[in-house]
Amino acid sequence: MRWPPKNTAAWRPGAGVVARSGHKRLRAPTAPLQAEVLRDPHLAFFAAANPGHAEGDMLVCLCPLNLSNWPTIAVRAMGRTLRVKV
Repeated sequence: MRWPPKNTAAWRPGAGVVARSGHKRLRAPTAPLQAEVLRDPHLAFFAAANPGHAEGDMLVCLCPLNLSNWPTIAVRAMGRTLRVKV
């Protein structure tokens, strides 16, 4: 994802969410948040912080970037690239 979003009107800093663009939408069975799943406190937080996730809203997540986590990031990015090209 490009940062800041091309459509800066989509960025809602108070909520920490980039609103849906209309170009993407999750398929219904992709990421359902059912009651039993919401027992996990991390998923419950996600659902509360980003109630529009199924419509394509994206919760912005920040993480530290340092020498110890760059190799993992690079491997995951290469894996995603290879899966897309196959």
